[in-house]
This record gives sequence, structure tokens and C-alpha cells, in this order.
Amino acid sequence: MLAVLGIACLAVLGIVLPALFHVAWIAVVVVACAIAYEWGTLWSRKGGIVASRTVAQRLSNGDANIVSIDVETTINAALMCSVIDELPVQFQERGLILHGTVLPGKRTVLTYTVRPTQRGEYAFGDIHIYASLWLGLVERRFTIPAAVVVKTYPSYMQMRAIELSAVNANVPIGQRRLRKLGQTLEYETAKPYVLGDDMRNMNWKTTARTGEMMVNLYQDEREQHIYSVIDTGRVMKLPFGGMTLLDYSVNAGLALSRAALVRGDRAGLLAYGSRQATSVRADRRSRQMTMLNEALYAVSTDFSESNDEVMFASLRRLVPTRSLLMVYTNIETMGAFQRRLPVLRALATRHVVVVTMFENTEVTQLSTTPSTTTDNVYLRTTAEMFAWQKREVIAQMRQHGIMAVYARPENMGLATVQRYVEMKSRGVI
Repeated sequence: MLAVLGIACLAVLGIVLPALFHVAWIAVVVVACAIAYEWGTLWSRKGGIVASRTVAQRLSNGDANIVSIDVETTINAALMCSVIDELPVQFQERGLILHGTVLPGKRTVLTYTVRPTQRGEYAFGDIHIYASLWLGLVERRFTIPAAVVVKTYPSYMQMRAIELSAVNANVPIGQRRLRKLGQTLEYETAKPYVLGDDMRNMNWKTTARTGEMMVNLYQDEREQHIYSVIDTGRVMKLPFGGMTLLDYSVNAGLALSRAALVRGDRAGLLAYGSRQATSVRADRRSRQMTMLNEALYAVSTDFSESNDEVMFASLRRLVPTRSLLMVYTNIETMGAFQRRLPVLRALATRHVVVVTMFENTEVTQLSTTPSTTTDNVYLRTTAEMFAWQKREVIAQMRQHGIMAVYARPENMGLATVQRYVEMKSRGVI
């Protein structure tokens, strides 16, 4: 385009200065030769460019997933390439263009990231490459068939990041874990008595047999039942950062299940709505994590009002023994809490119940914003009232023997795993 404009300017000026008109004709010949050269070079090979997309078999929901485009050329020239990848419709992205230089005989890798915000199937399309030489007078389009469907599962990246905290909980860096005496009920072994050991843990039978004072050593009790109970009703539709509270809960449930299995407990699942529930019985079989992952992937809802009686009836059939129930729901007001309290209290008589409380980050931001106008004062007062109600709900839960986890949606997975590890160390479960 610039070459054409330059020639046109020379031709116009040639009316006044005839010598420039001859220069313009020479420029036309040079540009025509350059176009012919670039055309011949770009179309010298039938294929010309080979490209492929590298993407994980499963995308991690809510995380930055890396996608790479590998480009190679059989044309004997350096190519300036603009690559357009057909992204799944869920991303609503139309401006992604990757630029790079592709040298003959060498592979060029271009990368970008995608962040899915809902579970399901994501269909990638073809790869379009626009290639030209360094002058850019001629451009050739290559379309490489690369259609593929990739499923987006609950956040396995977050699960792996949190897993380390479940294995090495409360162990400062550079220190080793020490087994605690008398903290839980499961006997591990006996060891010789040393000064400072609790005399209440003396093993008198072993002492009499060996002639040496021995004390019992205990370890965290294993094979406990840990259930993620996920509400799929209307209150879980609230979006934060492009994801609903339901998807944040699904991610947190996956992380908690993995942490429980790593620590030797049994992990299970119950997802309930208005009429029916999806469940996986607590176990620690080799395929348990796969079953939980598939069940969480398949959790679907119309976000109608959930029925706590469905949850209670399902848990009575599913959970025969005392278990930890991590209930992922969202209670915003004291009135909503009072309506749900009878079912939660009934569960707390048979199980250890922990209810998650999602921090409304927008309300928190409003409650801390300086008030400069009357409207701002009203908004801040209303936000503070909602925040106070959340704190009051948590206090009321504690009075009824129900524990709570209060965290931002993106931090709920880590918060629930930390609470689980804390309860294990205290011997609550």
C-alpha cells in the first residue's frame, strides 16, 4: 500500500517535474518485479506451511490454560505470519492474532492462554495463517484443518496446588513432621519412654514383657468419611470473576476430595437441587478420584430453588456413619438462615457439619469505599448491613454447633482444605 501511494505521488509531481514521472515508471517496474517474486515464492510449494495446535486433553476450569501453535514452512524463505486460531464460542474472543517469523527448516511456537469459566465441551476450529515476505506486497492465506473438542473439567490445577498443603500441613519449611502422642484414637506402635512423654500413654503390657518402659504412639485416625455436599440451587448462581458460586464450589469440592484421599480418608459427594441429587459414596478405591471428577464434571442445574429436605433424605440413605459434611452453599441473610437451620441442626446431631460462606467481594468493596455523596453513603450503609448479616449468621451457626468457613470465592478451595486439616489435627473427626 505504501509503495502504491509513493508511486502515485511521484506521478502527480511528474506533471510539474517531468523527471519524476520517469522515476515513477521505474518504481512501477521495480514493484511489479517484487510482486512477481513474492507471488512466485509464496506459491512455489503446494503445501507451503504446516501447523498444529497443542492443547491439554482437559482444560482446567477457572485457570489459565496454555495453548500453543506449532508452525513450520517448506518455502525457502523467511515468512512473516499472522496466525488466527478459531476459539470456542464460549470465550467470545474475536481479536486473537498471533504474530511471528517462520524460518525454513525451523519450527516456530506461538502460545496464548485461555480461561474457561464453565464446565462442558469447548470446540476449537481451524487454524488460519496469513503469510508474506518481508516487503509484505503479497499475502497468502493458509487454512489448516484442526477442529477438536476439548472438555473443561473442575480445576485440577487448583487441586494440585492445594494438595501439597494437605500433605505437609502445618510443617514449617526446613522442619520435619513429628507424630503427636495421644491426639487421636488410632494406635500406631509403641516406643521407649523418654523424659517428657505423657505417662497416660504408658503401655504396661509391653513394659512388663520387654523390661523397658514403653509408651503408645498414635497417628491421625484414618478411613474417616469426608463428603462434599454441593447446593445447586438459585443461591449458587451469583457470579464472581465470570464464574458462578456453583463452579467455585465444584472446584473446592474436588480439592477437598483429593486432600482427603491423600490423608487416608474416604471421599464422597452429594450434589442436590430441588428434586433430585447426584451422589458418590465415600470410598478410597483406586478409581475413586476419577469417579468424583466425572461426577463433578457432570453436575448440572437449572438454578431453581434447592430443597434441603432432599439433601437430608439423601444423606440419611448415603451416609450411615458419623462423617464430615462440607456443605457448599450461600446464606446471605438471617431470614434465609432461619429457614435452613432445622435441617442443618438435624445433620449436626449425627455428623460434623461445616457450612461454607462465600464473601461477597462487591459488597466488601462497597463497604470500604469512601463516601463522598449521599448516594454513596446509602450504598455503603446497605453494604455494611449485608456484611454484618453474614457475620451474624456465622455467629448463630456456632451457637448451634455448626462450623463455618468464610472466604472469597476464588480462595474457598484452600480455605476448606485448611479447615479439614485443622479438624484432623485437633481430632474433631
